[in-house]
Amino acid sequence: DPCDAGRFAQDFQACEQCPGGKFAGNGSSTCEDCPAGSVPSPGDAECTSCPAGTVSKPGSAVCEPCGAGTFAEKGSAYCRQCPQGKVSPPRSGACDPCDAGRFARD
Repeated sequence: DPCDAGRFAQDFQACEQCPGGKFAGNGSSTCEDCPAGSVPSPGDAECTSCPAGTVSKPGSAVCEPCGAGTFAEKGSAYCRQCPQGKVSPPRSGACDPCDAGRFARD
């Protein structure tokens, strides 16, 4: 019988759970890395995009948060610096302009 999603055939003898950062579809004989900007879904059956404000490298098991002054859209591989005159708190999906009478320090 084919292995369930999230499991792979180990030496054609038994279905094993994929290790962290990897996924497998139904009937897979190997586990594959999730691409950058995504992590395995619960059960390791597929990859899901990291939420806005977080990022991941290929094969990552968890999405890492962006720091203050940076942002990432959903499914991003890296955090980007806010443009001049804009700011963001940690885990932000976008940068906001400074309020009138205020400016962003480098």
